[in-house]
Amino acid sequence: MRSSMSLKFCSGIFALICLVFSGSVYAQPSQGIFGYWANLNPADNDDHTNVTVPFIGHADEATATTDILQELSAASSQGVQVILFVKPFLFESPVDSNGFMKQNSSYTLDPNATSQFNSLVQTLKSNGYLVPNDPSSSTVLAFGIVDEPELHGLKDQGGSAHPALQSAINVVQNHPDTSSFPTYINVHHNWGDAAKGVRLSDWASTTDYWASTSGYISHFLNFTNHLLSGQKAILLPQASYGGSLMNQYGPWHDPDQIFDRFADDSRIIGIIPFLWSHADTDGVTDIPSLKTAWTNYGKQIKLDSIVDVSVNCYDVPPSWENFECYVNASGGTGGYSYDWSNGETGTLAEYSLQCPHPQSGTGSDVSEQVEVIVTDNSGRYRIGTDVIQCP
Repeated sequence: MRSSMSLKFCSGIFALICLVFSGSVYAQPSQGIFGYWANLNPADNDDHTNVTVPFIGHADEATATTDILQELSAASSQGVQVILFVKPFLFESPVDSNGFMKQNSSYTLDPNATSQFNSLVQTLKSNGYLVPNDPSSSTVLAFGIVDEPELHGLKDQGGSAHPALQSAINVVQNHPDTSSFPTYINVHHNWGDAAKGVRLSDWASTTDYWASTSGYISHFLNFTNHLLSGQKAILLPQASYGGSLMNQYGPWHDPDQIFDRFADDSRIIGIIPFLWSHADTDGVTDIPSLKTAWTNYGKQIKLDSIVDVSVNCYDVPPSWENFECYVNASGGTGGYSYDWSNGETGTLAEYSLQCPHPQSGTGSDVSEQVEVIVTDNSGRYRIGTDVIQCP
């Protein structure tokens, strides 16, 4: 069960916690955050999201500002907040024919980063999207500094974070109107090249689209164990399939396992699946089973109403082949229904295995995973599992 993190509550879209990190106060949503990466125009999924992470890639600050205002307007109208990437205001890089910062190009600190970021902040304030040092009342929830710094010439140097990355973080954290806003960095699966740099942000995430679900979770655990004690992590699972954009990566990561990791680890503040929709691949909105799962789990996070499930299976003496499995549910809205993998529908289910007699000396590694779907009175579900094993 997710542990309580409540210290001080604030008003706004979220109930927010005010915590101290690296000498600065920043806000963190107490119930967790859920939304999609590169999700343009969130109107079709705001029922189960409370954040969106728009793609802001134009190198030109004026065009980037226009894009930002459009995204913030859409998010505000739907009642969701924005993790806003501001790299065009902090870094310089080569641009492609469309004026976007080139993929995998090297970033350098823009000599005008401080004034450019200040100009953006003033624009955000004048348009009502940023309340100075009050993320709970702002459409902007956090500032994304850079995506995959280790792929953009911002690897650690001499055992320390890259100076340009440190300076970019300082621009945001030292601004008098944004010092209380969290900073965020996402790193590639080879994040070790920026191991020091990733420790600079308040929030951090890592991707591994090549890995299986269990592989990604193992990778993510190693990553979170590397973070400083005050940092918080965000799960960013693969949530798409095929097409020219994602055909090299294979199937999406399993939402049930990803959500279990979120619910069981207080270091994790949210989940941002990649991605809702895209012209060059099938995203969550295009895959019915994936859409159902993430809508279900997104609502639990957004409404701070997580269904908790535990399953325990025991062999029934004197038999060595019969087992009883019990489920305990809490959270959500109560009034639970149960759907076991053997078709039973109560809190107790009976299973059997073809096991050899314990005195036969044969031994057995026969086992079976037991699964139960617990659905609360509001239709939100959680899956519980256990394994029955021949003695």
